[in-house]
Amino acid sequence: MLRHVLFSLLILQEYSCGFVDYGKHFVIGDYQLNETENCQQLNKHQQYFLYNIDSDHTFQKLDCLPESLTKEAIYFSKCCPPNYIYEPKEHKCIENNSSSIFDGFDSGTLLIRNDLSECKVVLDHLLDTPTNAFTIDADGSLHYNDRTYRIGSYCFDNSDMKKMVIRTCEKVDVCRNQGVRCIKKCCPVGQYYEGSTCSAGHQFGVSLANITRFKDPSKDYNALLVSDPCNRYVDKPQLTFHITKDGTTVIREIGVWKHYALEENYYCVEYIRMFQDYNVLLCRLFDNSGQPSKPIIIKVALIISCVCLLVTVILYLLLPDLKNFIGKIIICYCSCLFVAFLILTWLQFDPVPGDYCDAFGFAIAFCFLAAFSWMTILCYEMWRVLGYVYKII
Repeated sequence: MLRHVLFSLLILQEYSCGFVDYGKHFVIGDYQLNETENCQQLNKHQQYFLYNIDSDHTFQKLDCLPESLTKEAIYFSKCCPPNYIYEPKEHKCIENNSSSIFDGFDSGTLLIRNDLSECKVVLDHLLDTPTNAFTIDADGSLHYNDRTYRIGSYCFDNSDMKKMVIRTCEKVDVCRNQGVRCIKKCCPVGQYYEGSTCSAGHQFGVSLANITRFKDPSKDYNALLVSDPCNRYVDKPQLTFHITKDGTTVIREIGVWKHYALEENYYCVEYIRMFQDYNVLLCRLFDNSGQPSKPIIIKVALIISCVCLLVTVILYLLLPDLKNFIGKIIICYCSCLFVAFLILTWLQFDPVPGDYCDAFGFAIAFCFLAAFSWMTILCYEMWRVLGYVYKII
């Protein structure tokens, strides 16, 4: 059983070449990682990474703990993997071979946690002065700014701004505090969009460089608010909306400007691998119950329409007396409506069909145009037949 009996986090005494120089050791007693007993179980915890560190700060990633090494590992909550430092402007990790953050560590096994993906809000604190402003208890709790953070709710790292950074998990209310600017992120912290799913990628954060929806994109933001899951679609140029400095979304709908607060699930920003860039994504609006705002009666009506149209087509195909010219026109007319309503019914249950979206759109447009064309032909044929009968009479 892998047990982590040492917490070796060294408090900053002074800055050396702009990076952190540590001195003291603080010990955490008998800390365990979910009763991890073997390599397979450790690998399931993707937020934990096991390394062997040499005296010259050379790292070797381990898939599990070799029997030749001690089963006591040093636990360190580092925001980025080894050989990476934190970039606070875009909230991402960038490659840097400096290992000064590990000064004071002896050679041995190092267990690094660099994941805050379970946090709703992640706030960055840049330390401008030698940090006697925070302390760490024997159980690993961090005390900073009159707050206490347990293990797993904070991390440390060097930054490219020659400062130390502390990232902490916060509640949504922190976004309303003065001096805190929150940007909504679609995926959890440390992840990005690979297709329509979130994948781990510490090298991607949030950047507003190529996004024009924000009123003041040049102003630094220091917190990420993870958006709740929803049916999202990529921002389109024809939409009229902007995002204010406090995160409020202002959008023009039916000639009226509507405001959506930061806490409301309307927009988020994420790196999308397919586009190779950061994009704004919008959520389809839902009511307070979490269900689509359209009433259930629409789904029921569409299903009934599909059933009736299908029955009509089957009857006209089976009954010989209905297989005349007008009957064949009605079969074509009802078949086109059936396909259009069937796709609309599908979209009621799956509003974002993904790769089928374009095909569904063209199919609906074609079927409705075809149905109206067959209706015109039917009207002309009925006028011709009834007009001929009237002349005979």
